[in-house]
Amino acid sequence: EETVSGDILTDMFQELLLADLVICDMSIDNANVFYEVGVRHAMRKRGVVHIQSGRAYMPFDIFNVRTIPYHTGDDGKPDPEHLEKDIQNISRVCRDTWASDQEAIHSPIFNLLTGLTEPDRQSLRTPLATGFWREYNEWKERVTVAQPTPETPWRHHAPHRRDK
Repeated sequence: EETVSGDILTDMFQELLLADLVICDMSIDNANVFYEVGVRHAMRKRGVVHIQSGRAYMPFDIFNVRTIPYHTGDDGKPDPEHLEKDIQNISRVCRDTWASDQEAIHSPIFNLLTGLTEPDRQSLRTPLATGFWREYNEWKERVTVAQPTPETPWRHHAPHRRDK
């Protein structure tokens, strides 16, 4: 959830392109979801997990995409009776996808157009995605500060955040 103003589309593209793993819910015919997963498949070879609930069929263009089912009630909310098992299944698939061969190609576009290469991650940086990069830089700084060094091998947490 973004908490600052800015271009939603630009930040969304930035996150889709740089995320190591994207979970895509294919439960309903949502043009935005199909468009976004298409963008991801066009730019990255791997790192997409498709989930769905309650579909009797998948649209023709994605019927061959493996999807992980989850349960919902009549109200469309996750079914409490199956929630823990569904979380375990989706989590397992995410872990397995993440741990799979880094050279494996999961994108149907990269599978069909064998001459494609993924762009360098730095080239995927969109200059207008200010919210994304602000958060990225804050996390990068926190991780760097929290890393143990020979001088401070005991460090367990980052110091208080500096005022900016």
